[in-house]
This record gives sequence, structure tokens and C-alpha cells, in this order.
Amino acid sequence: MSAAHILKLVKPQQDVRHCIFYSRDGYTTNVRLDRFADNDVLLAHSWHGKPLSQAQGGPVRIVMPK
Repeated sequence: MSAAHILKLVKPQQDVRHCIFYSRDGYTTNVRLDRFADNDVLLAHSWHGKPLSQAQGGPVRIVMPK
């Protein structure tokens, strides 16, 4: 699913500038909202029709090519 699609559903408030990602292993990071909204950013939940494993970054993994 594209990040842009998620943002259309969520509709962040106008003053929001960043989003924060949390992982199972305790890693956190923040990303500027305008970069998260790029047209090439995806949230992956499966690979070849199967759910992502924890080793693959599942259950959901962010893909930010830039």
C-alpha cells in the first residue's frame, strides 16, 4: 500500500511535520511527512503472496527508495 494512500485515509493535521516508526526490536526513527508522502514510498505486508516474517521486517515494513 502506498504511503500517500494511507495519508489520504488518516488526514494528518496541518501542523504535523514528521511521522515516527517503531519496530519490534526497539528501533525507532522519525521521517519528515513530506518524504513519507513521496509517490514511491510503500508499506509492504507480504512478499510473493505470503505475509512478511519478522526476519523480513514484518508484519509491515516501510520501503523508502530515496
